[in-house]
Amino acid sequence: MSGSVRRGAHSPWVKRLGRVGFFAKGLLYAVVALIAVEVARGERRKAQAEEGAITRLAQESVGEVLLVLLAIGLAGYALWRVRIAIVGPPGETGARATAERVGSVVLAIAYASLCVYTVRFLTESEGGESTEPDTVTKTLLDEPYGVALVIAIGLVMLAVAAYEAHKALTRGFMDDLETSRMSPRARKLAAITGSAGHGALTVTSTLVGVFLIKAAVEHEPREAVGLDGALQEVVDQDIGPVLLGVVAAGLLTYAAFCFIESRYRRL
Repeated sequence: MSGSVRRGAHSPWVKRLGRVGFFAKGLLYAVVALIAVEVARGERRKAQAEEGAITRLAQESVGEVLLVLLAIGLAGYALWRVRIAIVGPPGETGARATAERVGSVVLAIAYASLCVYTVRFLTESEGGESTEPDTVTKTLLDEPYGVALVIAIGLVMLAVAAYEAHKALTRGFMDDLETSRMSPRARKLAAITGSAGHGALTVTSTLVGVFLIKAAVEHEPREAVGLDGALQEVVDQDIGPVLLGVVAAGLLTYAAFCFIESRYRRL
């Protein structure tokens, strides 16, 4: 790795943008959670993922300002994840550091895509292009090794769910925070919101993984779902509105945890 790349990765500006990025991430999850609450209460027909949250923000009176700030935050988070992919997470070595690097590549791509979507929404009258899970899955299934690839992605999502569950149960996310700078009250709040939030991510990641594998096995792209589809699957159950309300509350607490991370995350 060249010295210039390493110096750039350690730039204070990258760290500042990372903190802004965690705030933007929290804002997105907060809006998704609020939309899910409306679905659970019967005030909205279907759940929406991050793209839907961006559309929702655009409807506010200061929507354009919010979207500009959101785009900056998403770019900052993506850039910070690129930094982690290059130099590794602070204070981590071995298998965990490797896993964090690999995960950061995926997250950098995902949040850079959301940033591009936000910018296109600002600059184009009809917003960004659709990347519905079933459309993407159909494209993959049409490839020679598409079925195996979609199953592999589904298994990765299940692995993510297991990782989120582990973090929720062990409170391993606290290791990523500068707890020495936190008051006892802030540490307690981080522990509660982090556990509930990662628990909610466990549920949604599991559903996405299961339905991706089902889509591949049955060769039926419509079975593939994203975050919005996962929430919709919850609400369609017999006691769906209650379950969705619980998951929505978990996502809202995860948003609160992201806001805490924006201030105390070890960068």
